[in-house]
Amino acid sequence: MTNFQQRSVTGFIFAGTILTCSHYGGIPLLVMLAIVVIMCLYEWTQIIFKLDGREANIPMPFVISFVGLCLFFFYDFYNEQIDDDIIWYLMLGYFGYFLFFMFKIFPLIKNIPFNILLGFIYIITPIAAALKIGTDLMWLLPFLWCSDTGAYFIGKYFGSTPLLPAVSPKKTVEGLLGGFITCLLYAAILMHFKIIELPLTGLCLSLAAAGLGTLGDLSESLVKRQAKIKDSSHFLPGHGGFLDRFDSFLFFVPAAYFILKHLH
Repeated sequence: MTNFQQRSVTGFIFAGTILTCSHYGGIPLLVMLAIVVIMCLYEWTQIIFKLDGREANIPMPFVISFVGLCLFFFYDFYNEQIDDDIIWYLMLGYFGYFLFFMFKIFPLIKNIPFNILLGFIYIITPIAAALKIGTDLMWLLPFLWCSDTGAYFIGKYFGSTPLLPAVSPKKTVEGLLGGFITCLLYAAILMHFKIIELPLTGLCLSLAAAGLGTLGDLSESLVKRQAKIKDSSHFLPGHGGFLDRFDSFLFFVPAAYFILKHLH
């Protein structure tokens, strides 16, 4: 099977599973998001040990994943009592950290305990927001897919201005704009079917998908570059690992949650 065929089959199963669980919500969505927490934290633990110049011993990634899963279920159990502003502040914190790191305001911190804590915030906060969004994920996630598709094709055929060549040489400003325009077209379709009521909601979601989704992709690419690895793992044939597939999701979803809360 060629790499393209692998990517296609994995992508079809991946998207189908996510959309199905999002459609039903409840337990299927909770189980799917719990699996994402486990796999992303497992991969993150492997990466942060590589940043420190060593391999994670066998139990450590499993221990971190288990602790993260417990935190996620704790949040799910007490989510009615937890102030939504906590998600907002945590989100701003990890956005700021990755931005400062990306633009070399300060270097990536390679302390393992710090990065374990960062992983809990970076991964569990967006997944908690996704849990609050619930079945609306079914029409929200295609914003990211539209952004990726538009950026790929516009960047491939018209891209000439590198976005951040030191981080991701193939990404271009034209591709970023192409992804944003594709998201706007998708938002127009949602408005036609009354899924989105306000044009401002569609605009903000498009900006978040194209802008923050790209930032999430670049942030993970930069961390992997520092760790001297190409993919976060090989769990998803043709796609790499879970972090490789959810990097944009982890930046987009918290913002999407607050857009829906205040503008939808």
